[in-house]
Amino acid sequence: MKRIITLVGMIGTGKTTTMNALKDQGYDILKVDYIKIASDFPCDNRMILSKWAWISNWFYKIERHFLENPETTDLFVDRSALEVGIWTNNCKSLLAPLMVSMEEFKSRGYEIVNICFKCNDFNIIQEGIKKRLLNEPERLNFNEGNPHFLQDLFNSYLENESLWDFIVDTQDTKTDEVCDSIIRFLNLQ
Repeated sequence: MKRIITLVGMIGTGKTTTMNALKDQGYDILKVDYIKIASDFPCDNRMILSKWAWISNWFYKIERHFLENPETTDLFVDRSALEVGIWTNNCKSLLAPLMVSMEEFKSRGYEIVNICFKCNDFNIIQEGIKKRLLNEPERLNFNEGNPHFLQDLFNSYLENESLWDFIVDTQDTKTDEVCDSIIRFLNLQ
C-alpha cells in the first residue's frame, strides 16, 4: 500500500513551510503547482471549469511519482484534489465527484490521509498573505489580495472540517512541532 499524505488548508497556514521542513527531514514530498496550471487556463479560478485540469494533473503527478520512485511508500503532497471543492463557488456540487474519484484512486492501492492546517485567527492569516504577495505578486491574479474572497475561503475551510482525517493547529506552533504532530498522527495509523 502506498500512502499519500496531503497537506491542505487555508492560504497562509504554514503548509509550504512544513513541506520544506519535511523534505529537510528526508521525507518524500511532491508539490503540485496550482498557480502554473491555473495560469494556463484563462477563466475565473473559482469556477469548476478552471479546476478540472488541476485535478487531473494532481492524480497524474502522484501516480507518476510512485511509478518513477517505486521505493517510496509515504508521499507528502501539497494540497488535495478533494480540497479543490472548497475553492469553488459551487463547493457541494464538486465534492461528490471528487469523493468518487478519491475512492477510485484508493482502489488502485493508495491510502489517502488528508491533514488540514488550521489557524483560527483570520488576522494572522491576512498578515501572512500580505507578506507573501510582496514576493509572489502573481498570486493577486487568484484573488489572494481580495479580503472578501479570503474570508469566504476561511469560512469554507471551517464549514468542511469533516473532510479531513487530522487537523493540526498552526496558529502559535513552531514548524518542527507541526512536523512532529503530523508524524505522531501518521505513526498511529
